[in-house]
Amino acid sequence: MREPITEGVPGARDGGAPGIERVLGRIKAREAGPTVLLLGGIHGNETAGVEGIRRVVDELERADALPHGDVFALLGNRRAYLHDRRFVDVDLNRIWKPSDPPYERLPAEGEGAAEFQEQRELLEELTMIFGEVRGPVHVLDLHTTSGEGAPFQGEFGASREPEEEWERGIPVPHVLGLESMIRGTLGAFLHRRWRARYVLFEGGQHRDPRSPLRAEAAIWTFLASIGLVPSSLEDRVTSSHRLLDDETRGLPDVLEMIHRHPIFPDQGFEMQPGFLNFQSVRRGQILARNKAGTIRAEFDARILMPLYQEVGSDGFFLVRDHHAVRPRGLRRPETERATS
Repeated sequence: MREPITEGVPGARDGGAPGIERVLGRIKAREAGPTVLLLGGIHGNETAGVEGIRRVVDELERADALPHGDVFALLGNRRAYLHDRRFVDVDLNRIWKPSDPPYERLPAEGEGAAEFQEQRELLEELTMIFGEVRGPVHVLDLHTTSGEGAPFQGEFGASREPEEEWERGIPVPHVLGLESMIRGTLGAFLHRRWRARYVLFEGGQHRDPRSPLRAEAAIWTFLASIGLVPSSLEDRVTSSHRLLDDETRGLPDVLEMIHRHPIFPDQGFEMQPGFLNFQSVRRGQILARNKAGTIRAEFDARILMPLYQEVGSDGFFLVRDHHAVRPRGLRRPETERATS
């Protein structure tokens, strides 16, 4: 894990992030096929996804045998990544709204917040990638959270029931409805602009040493579900399934979002200590406090992404189990079943 970078590094506001490359990988097979776009570091302090991407890209490049299709990998917010901060001026994952000007009228160089420059540069790179694709596009956006707990995923553009998505994709809980709770995300933009399938992966706490391993495992299982893993690297897929299944054992396959607690500047929001992703909470239980008093759970539910960092606009989310799904860990992935 790279060392944190302190405030005041030159280049964060005035023209770039020296030494930080936007393109983390670009692998094109001879034969056309689906495209996978890997994104990491949309929030600059979420470094585990970037580390996982670099590991996978390095192995794919050494294998030099992508069966077909293309794999691209990008770092989202270079300036914030340089600072080891969620963002420099504004949240890069909240400014992709249809009514906002930045991607309808791209800012000129030097105009606006640092993240508008990041948005301009990132959109230019994305436009080039989508101009080259030779098949359907699958985007995997890798994040981490300030609170601890098990990994999970969400999706835009799903064409199957969530149970089917689990069977063919990343073996972690699938949370429905996250996209309806948060506006201005890059995922919504990619689905709206290019009809790309977009999967969000939350890999655990920012500085948990296992978070890069979870990110790497998510990438291998995602690539395998689309048929883009060379036969020489199939062992990576098997071990990745096992790692993620162990990390989420006992949790339901599918959950649905039922509540988001928004926070605003100067509210003095403070989460009660010790909450974990998917921890059960009771209606009326104190979850947080602010200047107005206590904040209690409105439902019997599970808590998701409790905020334990100074910046962010989401205090916590509440989810509930979806239908009568079986607990995780009772089924083995296809790669394991095929060899047993």
